[in-house]
Formats: sequence, C-alpha cells, structure tokens
Amino acid sequence: MISRITMVIVVGIMVALYGCDSQQSSRIVEQRLVSESISYTDARQQQQFKQALKDAGIPHEIHTETDGKEYVEWKASDKKSVETIQISLFGAPLPQGRHIHFGGKQNEQFKSWLDANSISFKTQLDQGKEYIIWEEVDSPRVTKWEHFPSYYWQMSTPSSNPALQGTPASGRP
Repeated sequence: MISRITMVIVVGIMVALYGCDSQQSSRIVEQRLVSESISYTDARQQQQFKQALKDAGIPHEIHTETDGKEYVEWKASDKKSVETIQISLFGAPLPQGRHIHFGGKQNEQFKSWLDANSISFKTQLDQGKEYIIWEEVDSPRVTKWEHFPSYYWQMSTPSSNPALQGTPASGRP
C-alpha cells in the first residue's frame, strides 16, 4: 500500500514538473520602452521644453547625469504628445543623415552644384539657419561635391527618434 502511494506521488510530481517545463519553454518575454529623455544644449530651449511639458500636464522628471547635463525624462506612453510639443516649439525635425548647413556662400555653391548635377533638394529653416535637404537615394552622389565634409557620415548617426535628437553634423541640440 505504501509503495502504491509513493508511486502516485512520484508520478504526480513528474507530471507537474513536465507541465512546468513545457510552459517555461513557450514563455515569451515582452520588452518595452518605459521612458525617454532629452537634454537640449541651449538653456533657453531646455527651459521652453520643460515649461511646455508642465503647461500640457505631461508628468516629467529632471535628472542631472554624471556628464553634468540636465535631462528631462517622461513616460514612453507620452511619446506622441511630447513629439507634438517639440515640433510646435522647435519645428519639424530635419531628416536624419541627409541635410547640411554650410552657411554663407558655401550653402549657395552647394545648391548650385546640386542643380548642375540634377540632384533635387529643398531647404528648411531651422533655428534661423538654412539647411539643404536631399533625397536618401541621392546621398552617394551628394558626397561627390568637392567641398562636402569627409566627416559628415561619421557624425550623422542614426536616431530612433529624430524629433528628439539632431545630428551632430547639423549642430542641432
């Protein structure tokens, strides 16, 4: 009788363990972004952004990181509202990796060269500067301009959220 009870217990434990193993192997782990943050290099922009978040009632926190910069952090669930605020304050983001500002005569020379080489472009004012924007397919051709900076592609790093980060080549915050 004891051996029969022992056998039932052992079989029960084995069934339970087998069930656990099969559930564990089919478990899917979900990853999601919890928060986002930004630090504007221009103190005026940083203050405008913080005030706009406050005025819109978007909860946010201010953190000073080890690099000494003040970062504004908000919940990822507020991403669309925050992007709308950023665009209303600072304008539409420049397209990542396909815009540049030279300033003065060099901007005009570059636009003339683009026209002469049948490369379409448009311009966009951003923080008082005229940026030249080209189509992504034309990027290899654009670099053929004799004065195009060789460092541009190293500095134009992809961003998961271009509305939140400018490219170093553009000088945007």
